[in-house]
Amino acid sequence: MNERLEALLKMILMRLEEPDPGRAIRTFQSVNDRGVSLLLLDKLKSLLIYYSNTFCDGKRGLDQFINDHFGEIFKIFAKIKKSDHISSVGGPKFDEGDIFRYHAGSQRFDGIEFLGHYRTSTDNTYEKLKAELKKSKAPKAHWKVSSNPMSAI
Repeated sequence: MNERLEALLKMILMRLEEPDPGRAIRTFQSVNDRGVSLLLLDKLKSLLIYYSNTFCDGKRGLDQFINDHFGEIFKIFAKIKKSDHISSVGGPKFDEGDIFRYHAGSQRFDGIEFLGHYRTSTDNTYEKLKAELKKSKAPKAHWKVSSNPMSAI
Protein backbone atom coordinates (compact mmCIF):
# COMPACT_ATOMS: atom_id res chain seq x y z
CA MET A 1 0.00 0.00 0.00
CA ASN A 2 1.16 3.53 -0.75
CA GLU A 3 2.94 5.24 2.18
CA ARG A 4 0.85 8.39 1.79
CA LEU A 5 -2.40 6.44 1.80
CA GLU A 6 -1.29 4.58 4.92
CA ALA A 7 -0.49 7.88 6.63
CA LEU A 8 -3.88 9.30 5.65
CA LEU A 9 -5.70 6.24 6.97
CA LYS A 10 -3.99 6.70 10.35
CA MET A 11 -5.10 10.33 10.65
CA ILE A 12 -8.07 11.47 12.67
CA LEU A 13 -10.16 14.36 11.41
CA MET A 14 -11.61 16.61 14.10
CA ARG A 15 -14.28 19.20 13.50
CA LEU A 16 -14.56 21.84 16.19
CA GLU A 17 -17.21 24.53 16.11
CA GLU A 18 -17.05 27.58 18.34
CA PRO A 19 -19.44 30.50 17.79
CA ASP A 20 -17.31 32.92 19.84
CA PRO A 21 -14.52 34.22 17.52
CA GLY A 22 -12.12 34.92 20.39
CA ARG A 23 -12.39 31.39 21.75
CA ALA A 24 -12.28 30.00 18.22
CA ILE A 25 -8.93 31.72 17.62
CA ARG A 26 -7.48 30.41 20.90
CA THR A 27 -8.73 26.90 20.07
CA PHE A 28 -7.27 27.17 16.56
CA GLN A 29 -3.87 28.16 17.97
CA SER A 30 -3.86 25.26 20.44
CA VAL A 31 -5.04 22.62 17.98
CA ASN A 32 -2.81 23.94 15.18
CA ASP A 33 0.35 23.51 17.26
CA ARG A 34 1.64 20.64 15.13
CA GLY A 35 5.25 21.66 14.66
CA VAL A 36 4.51 23.78 11.58
CA SER A 37 4.69 27.51 12.09
CA LEU A 38 1.54 29.52 11.59
CA LEU A 39 1.60 32.03 8.75
CA LEU A 40 2.23 35.59 9.82
CA LEU A 41 -1.23 36.52 8.57
CA ASP A 42 -2.74 33.81 10.82
CA LYS A 43 -0.85 35.21 13.81
CA LEU A 44 -1.81 38.79 12.97
CA LYS A 45 -5.49 37.89 12.61
CA SER A 46 -5.33 36.06 15.94
CA LEU A 47 -3.64 39.04 17.60
CA LEU A 48 -6.24 41.49 16.30
CA ILE A 49 -9.15 39.28 17.39
CA TYR A 50 -7.51 38.90 20.80
CA TYR A 51 -7.40 42.68 21.21
CA SER A 52 -10.91 43.02 19.80
CA ASN A 53 -12.15 40.65 22.51
CA THR A 54 -9.97 42.17 25.23
CA PHE A 55 -10.97 45.78 24.65
CA CYS A 56 -14.32 45.54 22.85
CA ASP A 57 -15.64 42.19 24.11
CA GLY A 58 -15.87 41.18 20.45
CA LYS A 59 -18.74 43.62 20.05
CA ARG A 60 -19.44 46.34 17.51
CA GLY A 61 -18.84 43.89 14.68
CA LEU A 62 -15.05 44.17 14.96
CA ASP A 63 -14.45 40.40 14.94
CA GLN A 64 -16.58 40.03 11.82
CA PHE A 65 -14.77 42.99 10.24
CA ILE A 66 -11.42 41.29 10.94
CA ASN A 67 -12.66 37.90 9.64
CA ASP A 68 -14.13 39.40 6.47
CA HIS A 69 -11.05 41.45 5.64
CA PHE A 70 -8.57 38.69 6.38
CA GLY A 71 -10.64 36.37 4.19
CA GLU A 72 -10.23 38.89 1.38
CA ILE A 73 -6.51 39.30 2.12
CA PHE A 74 -5.99 35.50 1.98
CA LYS A 75 -7.83 35.34 -1.37
CA ILE A 76 -5.73 38.18 -2.81
CA PHE A 77 -2.53 36.59 -1.49
CA ALA A 78 -3.44 33.29 -3.17
CA LYS A 79 -4.15 35.07 -6.48
CA ILE A 80 -0.85 36.95 -6.38
CA LYS A 81 1.02 33.76 -5.50
CA LYS A 82 -0.49 31.97 -8.53
CA SER A 83 0.30 34.79 -10.97
CA ASP A 84 3.30 34.68 -13.29
CA HIS A 85 4.26 38.33 -12.91
CA ILE A 86 7.98 38.92 -12.68
CA SER A 87 8.35 41.50 -9.94
CA SER A 88 8.91 41.71 -6.23
CA VAL A 89 5.17 41.16 -5.72
CA GLY A 90 4.70 38.11 -7.92
CA GLY A 91 8.25 36.85 -7.91
CA PRO A 92 9.36 33.44 -6.67
CA LYS A 93 10.39 34.78 -3.25
CA PHE A 94 7.03 36.52 -2.67
CA ASP A 95 5.34 35.55 0.59
CA GLU A 96 2.66 36.81 2.91
CA GLY A 97 5.27 38.77 4.83
CA ASP A 98 5.62 41.05 1.80
CA ILE A 99 1.94 42.01 2.06
CA PHE A 100 2.23 42.57 5.81
CA ARG A 101 5.40 44.68 5.57
CA TYR A 102 3.98 46.73 2.72
CA HIS A 103 0.86 47.66 4.66
CA ALA A 104 2.53 48.05 8.04
CA GLY A 105 5.19 50.25 6.46
CA SER A 106 2.79 52.33 4.40
CA GLN A 107 -0.04 52.97 6.85
CA ARG A 108 -0.44 55.24 9.82
CA PHE A 109 -2.53 53.82 12.63
CA ASP A 110 -4.60 55.87 15.05
CA GLY A 111 -2.74 55.81 18.37
CA ILE A 112 0.23 53.75 17.11
CA GLU A 113 3.46 55.32 16.00
CA PHE A 114 4.72 54.71 12.47
CA LEU A 115 5.93 51.10 12.25
CA GLY A 116 8.78 51.76 9.90
CA HIS A 117 10.03 51.14 6.42
CA TYR A 118 8.52 48.36 4.29
CA ARG A 119 11.98 46.77 4.01
CA THR A 120 12.19 46.23 7.77
CA SER A 121 12.04 42.51 8.58
CA THR A 122 8.62 40.96 8.94
CA ASP A 123 9.36 39.60 12.40
CA ASN A 124 10.60 42.98 13.67
CA THR A 125 7.54 44.76 12.29
CA TYR A 126 5.17 42.17 13.80
CA GLU A 127 6.89 42.34 17.19
CA LYS A 128 6.78 46.15 17.11
CA LEU A 129 3.04 46.05 16.34
CA LYS A 130 2.47 43.59 19.22
CA ALA A 131 4.39 45.86 21.59
CA GLU A 132 2.39 48.91 20.49
CA LEU A 133 -0.89 47.05 20.98
CA LYS A 134 0.21 45.93 24.47
CA LYS A 135 0.72 49.58 25.42
CA SER A 136 -2.98 50.15 24.77
CA LYS A 137 -4.20 49.62 28.33
CA ALA A 138 -7.71 50.98 27.74
CA PRO A 139 -10.05 50.61 24.81
CA LYS A 140 -9.96 53.34 22.23
CA ALA A 141 -13.24 55.17 21.78
CA HIS A 142 -12.66 55.18 18.05
CA TRP A 143 -10.16 53.21 15.98
CA LYS A 144 -9.68 54.39 12.43
CA VAL A 145 -9.60 51.43 10.10
CA SER A 146 -9.55 51.13 6.35
CA SER A 147 -12.66 49.65 4.78
CA ASN A 148 -10.51 48.06 2.07
CA PRO A 149 -7.59 45.92 3.28
CA MET A 150 -5.77 46.21 -0.02
CA SER A 151 -6.59 49.84 -0.79
CA ALA A 152 -2.95 50.84 -1.07
CA ILE A 153 -2.19 48.23 -3.75
